[in-house]
Amino acid sequence: MKYLIAGCCLFVLCTQAIYAQLSTDDSLHIELMAMDALVFEKGYNECKLDVFDVVIHDDLEFYHDQGGVLTSKIDFIKGFEQNICSNPDHKPIRKLEKESVKVYPMFQNGSLYAAIQMGKHTFHIKEPGKELYQTSEADFIHLWVKEEGLWKLKRILSYDHH
Repeated sequence: MKYLIAGCCLFVLCTQAIYAQLSTDDSLHIELMAMDALVFEKGYNECKLDVFDVVIHDDLEFYHDQGGVLTSKIDFIKGFEQNICSNPDHKPIRKLEKESVKVYPMFQNGSLYAAIQMGKHTFHIKEPGKELYQTSEADFIHLWVKEEGLWKLKRILSYDHH
């Protein structure tokens, strides 16, 4: 009997997890994919760092399994200037594995206040006269918060780089 109860509990928990994840055609999923593109296509890949003023939360925390922790939006932007955008002849490029992305809404008193975006991404190097080549891949978890109608990236976990 205890196995039946445990099995039922496990089924309920798994079912809840399945329904909590949004489908790729859900408006929140689409909205966060657009925000991801702003951060990474515009900010990371194209070095248009002014986009960070709009989409990065002032209280940012960024945890990286190889680079350590950053707890400042200013340091985050400086890191991009110095490490990602300083050498156009050896430019890091991030590519999102779109099929890996999962989005989970977070509610408080019935109102959407945040969302978790998680998935996998690959990193490449772009050099003049060479094909883009992959240097690593990793998993990520992003916590987006909605403030005054705008999504801001507040917490970043980037891990399992290999």
